[in-house]
Amino acid sequence: MKQFAFETMTLAEKEKRILMAEENVRQYDNKEALALFMLMKETGIRLSDLVDLKQENLQGTELHVIERKYSSTKLYQYTDGSFPCISNETLEMLVPDEDGKFFHHNKEYYLRVFKNAIPDKTFRCHCIRDYVLHKRRIIQ
Repeated sequence: MKQFAFETMTLAEKEKRILMAEENVRQYDNKEALALFMLMKETGIRLSDLVDLKQENLQGTELHVIERKYSSTKLYQYTDGSFPCISNETLEMLVPDEDGKFFHHNKEYYLRVFKNAIPDKTFRCHCIRDYVLHKRRIIQ
């Protein structure tokens, strides 16, 4: 596969790369990392905000997560006012510990796991967010 800048790819090319990355993470056999990858792919929420996800942030399949990059109180919401939702498959992957946390490592740990699992060394996690938000703008 030729390596292009993610920003110049078509939506279909971006989706193909993300699906290939997902398959690599699935084969890596790290259930927490896979759940985190699926959350990013389905919602577009930043990795740094998802690693602190707790059971209290879930309302069924809807996520109520604070967008820390710009505010300490604003929740992630799409332009139509809806909250990000996840699939039932991803919901089933989330297993809380006694404190309600789903992820037990820091952001850097998961970035290393993704880097080791995904052979495409030009792939970056922020590409997932860009793809999800771009796709939502086209669909709306």
